[in-house]
Amino acid sequence: MTDYADMLACEWAQGMNRLRCQKRAASKLNGHGPSAWVVVSTYYASYFAAVMLLRASGKWVTYIDSNRAARVESNATSASTLTLSRGTYVARALGVPMDGEVRLEFRIRNVGHHAATWEQMGALVDEALDVRTVKDIRQLVRLRCIIRGANGWVPPSTVRNTWNYADPRLYGDHGDLKARVFSKLVSSDDSAFGWALSRKYPTEGEQVAAVAYVGAFLSRASESIAPSILT
Repeated sequence: MTDYADMLACEWAQGMNRLRCQKRAASKLNGHGPSAWVVVSTYYASYFAAVMLLRASGKWVTYIDSNRAARVESNATSASTLTLSRGTYVARALGVPMDGEVRLEFRIRNVGHHAATWEQMGALVDEALDVRTVKDIRQLVRLRCIIRGANGWVPPSTVRNTWNYADPRLYGDHGDLKARVFSKLVSSDDSAFGWALSRKYPTEGEQVAAVAYVGAFLSRASESIAPSILT
């Protein structure tokens, strides 16, 4: 289990660096470039935080391409023939007390890597709802609605796809106009928290603003538990 803990600490050190770099990039760009770039940078900060929080809870989501699949097959120690398909895999870390090992059992999922990550993050929020205080529950319920696209919200990965790929107009004045609320929230985590609780059913223009809230929530959560993992 020590090897697993060391691996997790290494992953977190790299992940926190990615998270902080993305947040700095978003902060520098905000108001000084196309809002779409700020949205995308904030999304990836949120995504990196989600990946780390999942791994801290023993949940792993990874994409295995053809080259990695071939490498795993060639290194397999099992006597049986292993055939590994490329795709998105989800695993849960399972402790084995008898020999002190941690086993990861991966199962392939017929969804994209990002969609699987947010799906697992929604499940993790469900688990957290059982142990939090009343004040935290309101924030967690709002986070869950956004992540799962419930009550009129659009999931973060869908917002990312729209702003990063689907609509080139968002990299001009059209995007700056639609991101006005987002641009205000992304510079203040406290404002993002207050805004989210005041919105029960979002308007179209508020969908992108939710990315600022998800980023604020998950990055703050990552920063709060990082010392326990990295020490």
